[in-house]
Amino acid sequence: MPAAAVSRLAGRWATRVRDGVLVVIVTALVTVVFFRVGSADWGLPIDYRGDSVSEAALARVIIETGWTTHTDRLGAPTGQTLHDFPLGGDDVHNLVIKVMSWFIHEPVSLVNAYFLLGFVLVALAAFAVLRWLRVSRALALAGAPLRLLLIDPRGARQE
Repeated sequence: MPAAAVSRLAGRWATRVRDGVLVVIVTALVTVVFFRVGSADWGLPIDYRGDSVSEAALARVIIETGWTTHTDRLGAPTGQTLHDFPLGGDDVHNLVIKVMSWFIHEPVSLVNAYFLLGFVLVALAAFAVLRWLRVSRALALAGAPLRLLLIDPRGARQE
């Protein structure tokens, strides 16, 4: 491969990484402001709708036992065993929660952080798709965090 081609390829990758980091930083800052993360009570779920309570229970099981297959805290008298009830291919999500549990040891706080991380990852994926569709860099950078505008923070945070 000629040196000029390698240089162009390295320049493209450097631009993509720089743009991705910019999307992550901007979306994280918008998320922090939008959800008032600094004044939030991390012991309360951001959202009580959907699967948030069961996800907190699952996060507790992952924190305490290392994975989702068994816990003595649920399913009296012998505990809850989920070997026969696979969680529908959520192993990647559970693995992310497992890695995050090395740093965040409280289940509700862990699920809240996982919820907020989702916005950053969605913005990053949106940016990648917009660029793949040949949308200009400026529009893709501006459009990537727009998903946050579809959330009503008063409805998401139960105060």
